[in-house]
Amino acid sequence: MTSPGRSICPFCSMGCTWRLARGSSSPYLGEPGVATLDYDAEGGPNRGSLCAKGNVALELMTHPRRLEEPLVREAGRARTVGWDEALAYVARGLEGLRAAHGGGAIGLLLGPHLTDEEAAAAVRLARGIGTPHVDLCEPEDHAVLSGIEFAAARPARVERVEQIDAMNALLVVGDLLTLAPCMAKPVLNARYRDRRHLLAVLSPTRTRTAWFGRPALRCDPNAEAAALALMLALALDAGGSAVPAWGEDARRALSAWTVTELERRSGLAVERATAVVAALRAGPSAGVLLASEFGGTARMDLVAGLAALLAEAVGARFLALLEGANSGGIRDLLLAEGFAGSAGHTTPELLEAAVTGDVKALLVFGADPVAAFPGTIASQAMRTASLTVVTAHLPGVSAEAAHVVLPAAVFGEKAGTIRGAFGSPVLLAPAMAPPGRARPDLTILEALGAGLPERSAPAAADRPARTGAARGFLAELDLFLHAQGREAAAREPGTHLLLAEASATNAAEGSLTGQLSWARYAYPEPLLGLSTAHAAALGVRAGDRVRVRSNWGQTDLRVRVDAGLPEGVVTAPHRDPAVRALLRWRREPTVRSLDLRPDRVSLERLAEDDRA
Repeated sequence: MTSPGRSICPFCSMGCTWRLARGSSSPYLGEPGVATLDYDAEGGPNRGSLCAKGNVALELMTHPRRLEEPLVREAGRARTVGWDEALAYVARGLEGLRAAHGGGAIGLLLGPHLTDEEAAAAVRLARGIGTPHVDLCEPEDHAVLSGIEFAAARPARVERVEQIDAMNALLVVGDLLTLAPCMAKPVLNARYRDRRHLLAVLSPTRTRTAWFGRPALRCDPNAEAAALALMLALALDAGGSAVPAWGEDARRALSAWTVTELERRSGLAVERATAVVAALRAGPSAGVLLASEFGGTARMDLVAGLAALLAEAVGARFLALLEGANSGGIRDLLLAEGFAGSAGHTTPELLEAAVTGDVKALLVFGADPVAAFPGTIASQAMRTASLTVVTAHLPGVSAEAAHVVLPAAVFGEKAGTIRGAFGSPVLLAPAMAPPGRARPDLTILEALGAGLPERSAPAAADRPARTGAARGFLAELDLFLHAQGREAAAREPGTHLLLAEASATNAAEGSLTGQLSWARYAYPEPLLGLSTAHAAALGVRAGDRVRVRSNWGQTDLRVRVDAGLPEGVVTAPHRDPAVRALLRWRREPTVRSLDLRPDRVSLERLAEDDRA
């Protein structure tokens, strides 16, 4: 038996480590002699445990639908080809498009499961092609990282999970324990070590994380940004040595909004917000933890930036736990190299440009943009582009639409470096070779770039110097708060706010975990959460079907009755493509990310004849 290879769970950015060994008997898999996954007690933030997703992750390597051969699709017909033919087909297509339209007609989208080395190879390929369009393809993480950068916040970072154990005051924004169940142990250690310790959870609904909150900071749906603006204003008004250099600018910007008005906009009681801010400031050890969410709140970029600013203002450590395993590492590398929207398009802009025909080719490495984005623009982009190339290890919806599909390796089958939420690099070691003729993305990227000239980096767009909370960020917050009032006044009668909710067994858009057998068993179909009163008013019970309509689409879902939902709110899991299709594509021009906010929907009880 070979030595166990140390690798990383790909299902969030926590960076939980595991050991993989080939040649052991694993009857759990139903195929003895393939491999075994063992817990890793040496240095990983999970400290020898794995969550429900991580425990079944070995199925990614042994999945019966693994892609093992390159595929070329022409005139709607797919055929299996060898690597030489597949790479030659892509090279001819790229060269023809570059000659006719220039390198800028080609865009690269990088998934969050690539290593740093693979992202660097993508940069080299982009330079060889002569395109400035390379960006991270993970919509919720893109918004979070853009917001933190835009705010220019510089809080101390949570560098080790042990630092959370020792905290006497924690503010959690979002459903952290659903996104990363392995965070439960350090968060609850901090919560229950002393009865005076504080775990405040900001959320509009009773999530798994909010259930443990003391206090639970219940805000209105779509109002997390207003709630954090209220807490930031309270922190800055308290004064003291902890107020950073940018505090005066922020204080002036927030002075346009009284505490009473921010309380009204957020639905968060001033007394509770004041108590939380005081506990965070008092220390001696405090933290602000943010869970990235899809469709859970309006303007996730503002929420992320405000959470980081609040942490800096009160002297707390900050941690943004992202959906993608290496989203932060990839974005940092791309920004350092002059990409990620510095000179070219961001991912939403690339997809829009493909729909209009300004971008002719999309090269997608380790991502599933059709599944990941709301609405239909990503699927339109894949259909419209003259050449679409996707590396994948399972047949997701983007791979099913691509002209060329190249089978790729997963964690446990490739070496490289990952930088998760805690920021420290982790080296991956392969425990087995990819199946069939699948290859690591690094090998694929290097093969595509072979023979191309090394061109200089694209000219980065001018960026304002940021030494503290950017005035542009605060101005954007002001615009949002004004718009929030107008949107509330224009609410359509008879509609409900659809909050896209996370599930403990699915990661991000579910393109990976949604195909695992245990996740399909635990959640065989998406369910629509209705309050008890709302279900009674609609005349439906648990298990009945309801038609859900937005201005962008419709779908039929079975009902799940949830007594904890606030009035006017319904929920559905964002991992389901039909649910994402209900949400509007909103690109914010300032941060150039999508605003993945909840949308308003109408509900119709289906007649018996329509329920089949």
